[in-house]
Amino acid sequence: MKMALKTNSKVVLFSSDRAMEEGFDRVKQQALAWVFDEGDAGPTYEAALPGREAFCMRDVSHQCIGGEVLGLHAHNINMMRRFAQVPCERTDWCSWWEIDRYGRPCPVDYTSDSDFWYNLPANFDLTDALYRLYRWSGDGGYLSDPDFGRFVAVTLENYVKRWDRDGDGIPDRVLSEGRRGLTSYDESEFARTRIKVGADLIAIQARGTLSAAKMYGLRGQGELERIYEKKGRALTERLLALRDPVRGFAEGIGFEDERVFTGQHHLKSMLYYRVLPAGLARACAEEMWAEFPKMIIERASHVPEILFAYGMNREALEALRAMMSPTLHRREYPEASFATVGAVAM
Repeated sequence: MKMALKTNSKVVLFSSDRAMEEGFDRVKQQALAWVFDEGDAGPTYEAALPGREAFCMRDVSHQCIGGEVLGLHAHNINMMRRFAQVPCERTDWCSWWEIDRYGRPCPVDYTSDSDFWYNLPANFDLTDALYRLYRWSGDGGYLSDPDFGRFVAVTLENYVKRWDRDGDGIPDRVLSEGRRGLTSYDESEFARTRIKVGADLIAIQARGTLSAAKMYGLRGQGELERIYEKKGRALTERLLALRDPVRGFAEGIGFEDERVFTGQHHLKSMLYYRVLPAGLARACAEEMWAEFPKMIIERASHVPEILFAYGMNREALEALRAMMSPTLHRREYPEASFATVGAVAM
């Protein structure tokens, strides 16, 4: 049974388009319906499959700016800290993939610290989210909090060393490790059995590393800033090497170190994490827009924000209206409403 909502966000949208105003109010109320102001885990919001009463590393990283817009600053700090406190040698420097509102690793995908579901892009995604939250909120705690500082440090070093088996600086997959150590957010059987390194993992690691460099610079740690800026740029080059002029981006690298092309491209990941050169990014954004009508909600949620970022304003407004529609399939998925609120504000 869900706890009573106390949060009452004051953010509103004024527009010459009345339908846009009504749509924003609708997604705002949908997002707020997922907020828990009290509970064993403290202030949180649903950021997982609806009904789990849990928050997932990937989803929180993608919902957090919408949460800030809605006034959920305390919720973001709390959830980020809970993730940041977990990694240790016992968990192989992973956090818990999902935490429920009782403060436990979500039982549906956790058995023990050596047996739980984990997508390896998550640590880098959360690192980038910490930097974006600092930029949005201006809260210096995102830079000075020892839990966050430790999380970023162990992600860049201990975590990478543990999961990088071939020494190229990028985590890779070993099939025998099962559900822990997935190198993509693509959870299909094909990706889990054919992809050693997901293209989206490289994009997210590049972005997380570059964001960490920015945080070190803001802390006055110039040498670390230069080290991780260089690593982030090198990762971007590795990502670009996965692109074929005709076939586009590979899905990732296979177990024979070959590029694997499936036609999926992960364009949303390439664009959302802001790692592509401007000209290529615009071309990829146009291709992504053509795929939008067929996207599942997890991929569609951030399309308006991405299109606005690359100057495709007409298409972005069309996508925004689609995300606000009362007939949107799986519109109750928390990421959809939080991301839409964030896109309007950004």
